[in-house]
Amino acid sequence: MSTALESTVEGKNAPASKEVPVINKDAALIEDAIKKIKWHQQGLGQATLDTIAHLGGIGDELNDLNSQVEHGEWEALVEQEVGLDKTTVQRLRKLANSKLREQIPTLGLDLKAKLPSDIQKLVMLTRIPDDKFHEFFERFNPSKMNRKELRNAVSGFSPEVKEGKSGKRQSKSSNRRKLARSKGSPIRQFFAICKPMAGLVASLQKQLASDKVDAKSMERAAKAIEDARSSLDALHMALKEKLAA
Repeated sequence: MSTALESTVEGKNAPASKEVPVINKDAALIEDAIKKIKWHQQGLGQATLDTIAHLGGIGDELNDLNSQVEHGEWEALVEQEVGLDKTTVQRLRKLANSKLREQIPTLGLDLKAKLPSDIQKLVMLTRIPDDKFHEFFERFNPSKMNRKELRNAVSGFSPEVKEGKSGKRQSKSSNRRKLARSKGSPIRQFFAICKPMAGLVASLQKQLASDKVDAKSMERAAKAIEDARSSLDALHMALKEKLAA
């Protein structure tokens, strides 16, 4: 019986072999890649390590196929010939382009037994840094975790997460959002300066286009631009300091 993973990667209704559309000068390479993808699809559902090897193989062939197909024909060809949707294709290619298949052989048998065969879980594991890979499998068992649990566990090992002052883990993007919402923040000040400048620029462009340039208006505009530049320089420094904190 096929699992949900196998049904997704094996393709919809296991399309029968048919003549490959000639959409490139080297149609033989396209047909060969499609045959290899179908061969790998037939190998899914075996032992976990074999399944991972087949998933990586499909990703490799998809990468080769993509280089052979004319732009604009790629998604239609893959769905028609091997029944893979866009999201699944992206996951398989990401798996193939990652270091995961190089990292797996370095695990001991006890840690290899914790590997999942779910494509979404495998893609999550590609985010773990090389120097943290063994530590992660010593602490967690991805094969026994649901996707949400695994995503949260991986986030604690990914480089973009750091310790906040309170001791809780906070992402840099979260810090940026809080900074943007804070009262009197450099970001709010930045928009307060730039918003009126937009109207000034539009007025100057209109004057220049009509050749009716008012000298006093130009002087005021020059001073406003100079003041804004000084303010933006100061805000730039303040913003860098806030983000680095």
